[in-house]
Amino acid sequence: KMWTRASSLGNPVHVLMQQMLQLQQPMSALGEEVTEEGTRIHRLIQQRWRRMGVLEAAELPLENKELRITGHLDAILRTQHGLQVAEIKSVSDKRFEMARRQPFESHLDQLNFYLHETGLRRGVLLYVNRDAPEAPIIHNIIYNPRRFRRTMARVQEARRGIEGMVEQELISPFETYDRI
Repeated sequence: KMWTRASSLGNPVHVLMQQMLQLQQPMSALGEEVTEEGTRIHRLIQQRWRRMGVLEAAELPLENKELRITGHLDAILRTQHGLQVAEIKSVSDKRFEMARRQPFESHLDQLNFYLHETGLRRGVLLYVNRDAPEAPIIHNIIYNPRRFRRTMARVQEARRGIEGMVEQELISPFETYDRI
């Protein structure tokens, strides 16, 4: 009960709570189209890495039962620095320009969680402009235990908020369970 996805870890507490309670709105047709394009870009990049001989693993599922977090690593790459986790983010033109200056905090939280879970210390955030995918931006990231603790504290705060809602009888305890 009250599981979350690694891709949600960078969200504010109230959004984490909505996701844990499965209160998010269904994805729009545009959202689905953007997601499909992102998946296509991921596959192309993973295929390229496979041809280059640097892809160790792709779409690796992760599940931490203690933390109640699941996710899928985009890739583990063999590099001159050893194995590294790679997270691919396909973004709009505007977000691509923002990512050029610095990676998004939410993406850092997600990648940092993957680094924690794999025990690897290095990773890369690869930003791809959906409108011009030929020139990605790469940010090299090193595992940050302080970031991990902050992220997990936010997740715990969301769970405590939901538990408080159950205690106050604002929601039923049954609403904290996954829907079948």
